[in-house]
Amino acid sequence: MAFPGGNIVRVTPTLSDGVAYGAGDVLFTTTEIPNAVSNRGGVSRLVGITILNEDDAANNMDLVFMQVQKDLGDINDVVGSGSLWTNALAKAAKVIGHIRVDWSDSSVDLINNLVWTSFKSGSSGGDADGGIFLPMLLQAEAGSTSVYCFAFLAGTDVTPDFSVGDLELVLGVEY
Repeated sequence: MAFPGGNIVRVTPTLSDGVAYGAGDVLFTTTEIPNAVSNRGGVSRLVGITILNEDDAANNMDLVFMQVQKDLGDINDVVGSGSLWTNALAKAAKVIGHIRVDWSDSSVDLINNLVWTSFKSGSSGGDADGGIFLPMLLQAEAGSTSVYCFAFLAGTDVTPDFSVGDLELVLGVEY
């Protein structure tokens, strides 16, 4: 559903059943965010993000946004340790930015799931640990209205047990 000047885009990244994730592991591979911009090759502003977490476990993660769909690792690969994550590949993906998801901040426990939210606050500041920086400019590659993201787990105390469909990203974009 669109309104003049913006859109809410819902994306369900592909997770794996029965994977024993650890710190730094790829949580989900490159996932398309369709209609992230209003016209081909255009620019929008990501002004809000909500993550619905049906796993009901507070596992911090980093979301990395990019212009080009590139696989930067496989599920359960440790980011940075394999041959997939290279400087050349990150440049080829045209990395736009990242968002650190810290479930101890801006989240609510709804008994059987967690909801984490961050919205534009009128400033582009974040926390000292590299936290939220919204709004973030998103730009699609020429000929496309999509941008892409992938996630990896942050921290050292993580042992999530995600299943397929346990996460939904809800992105608020302004055109």
